[in-house]
Amino acid sequence: MFALHRHQRAIKQAALAEDATRKVLVLARQHFLVGEANFLQVQDAERSSLAAENSLALDRRNLAIDYVPLNIALGGIYRPAGGLM
Repeated sequence: MFALHRHQRAIKQAALAEDATRKVLVLARQHFLVGEANFLQVQDAERSSLAAENSLALDRRNLAIDYVPLNIALGGIYRPAGGLM
């Protein structure tokens, strides 16, 4: 169960990071449209945003990988507090 709690914390942190990088991407695109940023800066923001999105997906996958065997071992009765994700 410790691993599940650790994964849930990782998911929360990854979701915050994803949200922040998405905001940076929006700003980079806006700056590009008005000529205040170059295309490489937008590409870098997109790369960072996609990396954060990928990290969140991997954290969710890791939670599922640990959740399924635990739930099977407990006879399908385990429900984490606050929901799975």
